[in-house]
Amino acid sequence: MHKVVIERPRWNPGPDKNGRRANLPDELLPKYQGMKGSHRWRKGLTDLLGPLKRWLQSQIGKPWNDVYSEACAVIKPDGIIRLHVKTHLLQFVQRNTFMHEGKVCAFDIGYRGRGIVPVEELCGRWRNLFFVHPETGVLQMTPRISRRAWKAREPKSPVTIHWISRNVALQLISRALVRMSL
Repeated sequence: MHKVVIERPRWNPGPDKNGRRANLPDELLPKYQGMKGSHRWRKGLTDLLGPLKRWLQSQIGKPWNDVYSEACAVIKPDGIIRLHVKTHLLQFVQRNTFMHEGKVCAFDIGYRGRGIVPVEELCGRWRNLFFVHPETGVLQMTPRISRRAWKAREPKSPVTIHWISRNVALQLISRALVRMSL
């Protein structure tokens, strides 16, 4: 599994090096140049996480302990790459859940630190796509909230306008004052 998740073909394997000037003679090279200047294409992140997500989706409804033990049987912790795959596996699954007011919740310890949050609000693009139900211990998919529904539930901040004179006002827009002239 680790080879499928981590390894991908390299970009730009052709002989022209796609914009690199490394194969030019010395008199055609620039006298001063930054380290990244000679490369048009950068090496991207090489993690192919789709197969790992699909494997976790196929395990929905099974006990988390069985799913994790099966993953650990395949992903042995004998190298950095395999440990990296295991880290991604644990990022996808919210394991520390509990019941709070009839909902499955978890603590949000991110940079916002919102405290007790339902698991559907913790779902992001790369983390917490799945969760372990606290009462049954079964792996489940985190319900997704659409962007429209997410924005509709956020309270809009009141508009703050301070009039300086008859034709001039200050308006607070996202913690930055904007001067308006009418």
